[in-house]
Amino acid sequence: MTRAGKTALAAVLIAFGLAVAPAASAGPVRADRSATSARVTNGNPSGPGSFANAVQAANADDGIGGIVFDSGLTATVPDSIVFTGAQRLSIDGNGSTVSGAGAEPDHTWDGGLFVSAGASTAISIRGLTFADSFNNGVAVLVPAGQEGVVQVTLREVTVEAPQFHGVLVDAQETTGYNTDDIPHPSCVDPHPSDSPASVSVSLTDVTVTGAGTLDPGFDTSIETGCPQDFDGVRVDEGGEGSLTARIVGGHFDGNLADGIELDESQSGTVAARVVGATFNGNGETMPVTYEGDTVVDLDDGFDIDETGPGGLIARFVNTEVIGNFDEGLDFDEAGSGDVDALIVGTTAEGNEDENMKADEKDAGDLRFDVRSSSASMSASQDGVQVEEAGDGDLVLSIRASTMRGNDGDGVRSDEGDEGDLVATVVNSDLSGNPGGSGTDIGEDGEGIGTVVITSTDLSGNGDGATTNDVDSEILRNSTLDGP
Repeated sequence: MTRAGKTALAAVLIAFGLAVAPAASAGPVRADRSATSARVTNGNPSGPGSFANAVQAANADDGIGGIVFDSGLTATVPDSIVFTGAQRLSIDGNGSTVSGAGAEPDHTWDGGLFVSAGASTAISIRGLTFADSFNNGVAVLVPAGQEGVVQVTLREVTVEAPQFHGVLVDAQETTGYNTDDIPHPSCVDPHPSDSPASVSVSLTDVTVTGAGTLDPGFDTSIETGCPQDFDGVRVDEGGEGSLTARIVGGHFDGNLADGIELDESQSGTVAARVVGATFNGNGETMPVTYEGDTVVDLDDGFDIDETGPGGLIARFVNTEVIGNFDEGLDFDEAGSGDVDALIVGTTAEGNEDENMKADEKDAGDLRFDVRSSSASMSASQDGVQVEEAGDGDLVLSIRASTMRGNDGDGVRSDEGDEGDLVATVVNSDLSGNPGGSGTDIGEDGEGIGTVVITSTDLSGNGDGATTNDVDSEILRNSTLDGP
């Protein structure tokens, strides 16, 4: 990303209150000035000057806090290179490549071209390509007893065609145990660890493509009972800590499962801030056999799951989410926390299911705010679908946005229990949805439902302008019929 581009993105972040400082307890990831560096001077698989030798040196000497590649190398890696130290470690690739081409594929996803499996609280990698991994591209396996904040920072990193995940940060016991629709009770996580640590991931100008490029001679779902659910980036936090992700620029396209999946399963909050990235063509997955049937469980562009009492916060700005095989943006909160989503200047189009979806299934409020964005051309579902099934309130705002040509409704929203619903649509185009109405907004519980639609095109929908079921519906200066 150019300097001008980064300046523009920073201005957008500040304008919408999205600029985020690093966690106060952790501080920014910087190399220890007192630490020494090990150099990679050749592409050999082992021996003096190799990448493997540099990591081995850092394992043996906690005074080594950096690994520096000579420019333009291609380092051959036939087996996982594992860092077991507790010190902060930075790796500067200087445009080099780490390649697993030709290596024998692994059958469990606890390895990679680079793996951190020690007690380090900060791993930083820049300027390095990880290609053709026999396992994950990069993996950070957080120990069960780890506390504090574990920071993973990637800048100008590319991961191409790994066997499993592109980038895996695992601090959760049940990684890979379930997909969205199919339980896998016989699946055993190769790294079971519900760490109490918080996890903070920062990705700047990172590209991950082709994750889940599987060995055609090995069917993971049959051999291990685990789903072939391998994402471009997978971050799991399963203990008392929280999960934060900051993504600026980059491309997360054409991966077997989700482009990015964030999964927080206990009491912490998950927060994602995304600016100027793409999440396109992800989620084709592989058929699996479940109770005698062949099932295809497709995946999303960007998937966030929070299943404990913590909340879910999402901020997406100037982002592209196109042509994914399930949802485009998929936010699910199943505990007592709130969902708070703001989507600005984002294009989510041509996804198989909902282009944008958010669910809050327990006590907690749901706020979903879409500005100057598009959620059009869903192949089988709604443009935007927002549901609050617990006791909280639902607040939906659509401004200066387009939800056209969807096979379902332009906007669908339901509040199903105790709690009020307030939906506002202003200066938007919700026309021409052949499979539904412009808006289908319902208050199905004991609360009060209010819909206000102003200066919006609701014409040409298969089921009419609106099919709302609320206490109060106000339409001002809007187009209700026409071709």
